[in-house]
Amino acid sequence: MFYRRILRAAFLGVLLTSSANAGMEEGQSWFGALEDEARFLIQTDLVLLGLYDRYIDGDYGPGTFRAISTFQDQQGATPDGILTDEQMKALDAQATEVFGRLRFGEVKDTAANISLFLPSGILDTKSSVVRGTRYSSSDGGMVLETLQRSLADQSFAALFGRLASSGPKRRVTYTDFEETTFTVSGEASGRRFYSKFYNDGSASVGFTLAWTDGYEDMGKMLSIMLANFSAPLAVSDDGKSHSELPNSGQAPDYVSGSGFIFSQQGLIATNYHVAGECKALSIPGYGEASLVRVDKEADLAVIQLVRKSAPHWATIRSTPPELAENVVLLGFPLADILNSSLNVATGIISSQTGLGGTTDWFTTNAGIQPGNSGGPILDLEGHVIGVAVAKIDDTKLLAAKGDTAPNVGFGINNTALLNFLSIFEHDETTSGLSPTLTPQEVAKEGRQFTVQVICQRTPAGLASTE
Repeated sequence: MFYRRILRAAFLGVLLTSSANAGMEEGQSWFGALEDEARFLIQTDLVLLGLYDRYIDGDYGPGTFRAISTFQDQQGATPDGILTDEQMKALDAQATEVFGRLRFGEVKDTAANISLFLPSGILDTKSSVVRGTRYSSSDGGMVLETLQRSLADQSFAALFGRLASSGPKRRVTYTDFEETTFTVSGEASGRRFYSKFYNDGSASVGFTLAWTDGYEDMGKMLSIMLANFSAPLAVSDDGKSHSELPNSGQAPDYVSGSGFIFSQQGLIATNYHVAGECKALSIPGYGEASLVRVDKEADLAVIQLVRKSAPHWATIRSTPPELAENVVLLGFPLADILNSSLNVATGIISSQTGLGGTTDWFTTNAGIQPGNSGGPILDLEGHVIGVAVAKIDDTKLLAAKGDTAPNVGFGINNTALLNFLSIFEHDETTSGLSPTLTPQEVAKEGRQFTVQVICQRTPAGLASTE
């Protein structure tokens, strides 16, 4: 069958182990008499049906016994942990149906140098992200992102340390670290997540899968499939990854920023320094985009989605920001660490002028970080009143003043923004001084039009060696 053929090659990378579990001798004897491939397939079938949550190792342990017994009970048979020929046919048929319906297949992700088994029936949207690829469901409820990070930039252990750290919006519930691989799982920003990374000798390569409550069963099952059927792409005898293109020249330099959709036609506002000097642009979840207008001095740019449409867009407030007004900042900071997850920060307008006293900027104590640039700064009615643009350089400030200012950031105000956008159709309002929403409600509204902007600074088609 097709299902069995497509998995056969994957089984070659699964290692056999042996163990003994008292009280299950008959089951072990039956299972041990099967061919290696048959044992692996039974465990894989059980994973696809959501019954087995362990590594596929060809062993008959308590997990395999429970999974088989549960399947037998569902079939109305005696749950003795030993499958009859008919039960094995029924198990295979049900798993094959799931495998086909979800359209599982091997994906060789050359951007992150990793091979994965992914369900294209669920993860049907693909786009580029910093150092990898984003695969997501059409409703955004399930997202998988791959990542390749050079060991010269960050050690394998240091990457694990970052991902294994809990914080205000991140709770790590499980970690496992070895010299060549590690896993981390938990909850972040209201989603469950599972991360697995490999040390391939020159880079950390891996993925993070995240899902909402509506995908709980699917997320658990896919985590187990990915844990078993993912691996760095093979390296040839000359030490180069098979994913590298010969004579490819300079590798692309990917940078990430933020932006927001401001029209139904799929127009996006961002900073010039985010999108103004790119060879190619892409918007995770939306696809490719092109540059249509820039103002280097104002540090503003407009890009257009290739599909020229968007389901949600922002409204820009025309009245200026007020001193001490509450604001909500949305964006995608530190994308190579936070896996392109939307981040939210709150604060106030601490000054109506910006760096050097410029009146086109304002100052805010909302936490602006690298990658926030171009993201919207919203009032408490969910209207755009500014564009995140910069923060104080703590290194230079420390050298000059002997201190840092971690909560001093700057936004381009809405007056300068509206002047720049005057040639485009957009929604504008004078309201916003009578707050009606909580920060949580503003974030929920804003996430519908806030986007990540991926800029590729070298010609498309070259393989990343980062």
